[in-house]
Amino acid sequence: MYGNLTQSGELVLAKSSIILSVNEEEMRIFNPTHEQYLSAGFFPVRQMDKPVAPAGKRYVDTYAMEDGEILQSWVLEDWEKPATVTDLLQAIERGMSQ
Repeated sequence: MYGNLTQSGELVLAKSSIILSVNEEEMRIFNPTHEQYLSAGFFPVRQMDKPVAPAGKRYVDTYAMEDGEILQSWVLEDWEKPATVTDLLQAIERGMSQ
C-alpha cells in the first residue's frame, strides 16, 4: 500500500493507477512499480495491528513519515459514547420544561 500525508497528518492512499510525466507527456500507469509510486510522491505505508483498548478508552490511528515510509501508530484516548437521537430529545425536553 502506498500513500502520502496531508499537512494535518491524514493519510491519502494512492490509487492503483497514477499519472506520470514522461518526456513532457502524461502517461497513466496501471499497477505502478515501487519506483513509479515514489516518483509520483507516494510512499510505502507500514500498518501496525490495532491494540485492544481498555474499557472507556479507544485507540485512534495516526501516521507519520519516517525513513522514507509512512508509519501507522495508535494513540489511546478517552471514549465517550456518542449521543443518540433519544439522548438529544431528552436534553431538549429537559430544557423546555425549565
